[in-house]
Amino acid sequence: MPEAPDSVSIMGCDGVNGTYYQLYSDDRGVCRVYEMSITESEWKLWRKGEPFAQRFTATFEDGGDIIRGRWELAEDQESFHTDFDLIYRRVK
Repeated sequence: MPEAPDSVSIMGCDGVNGTYYQLYSDDRGVCRVYEMSITESEWKLWRKGEPFAQRFTATFEDGGDIIRGRWELAEDQESFHTDFDLIYRRVK
C-alpha cells in the first residue's frame, strides 16, 4: 500500500501471565500498544483508544505459508468496519 506509513512493530510475551502485545510506531509519530492472541490457526490484534479502536484478525493457511487477514476500525470504539484486507506470503 503506497499510502501506508513506514512502521516498526515489536511483538512480545509476558512470560508470567502468558499475554502477548505488539508495540507499533510509524513515521507519522504514531505509537500504539496492541493486545495480541495467537493460536495454531488464528492471529488477533486489538486496541481501544483515540482516535479510533482497531482490530486485526487473520487465519493461517497452507501450513503457515499464507496469512490472510483483515484490519477493522471503529471511530466510536464499537461499530467496526473494514479498513483493509491483506495477505502475507512466505517467500521460499
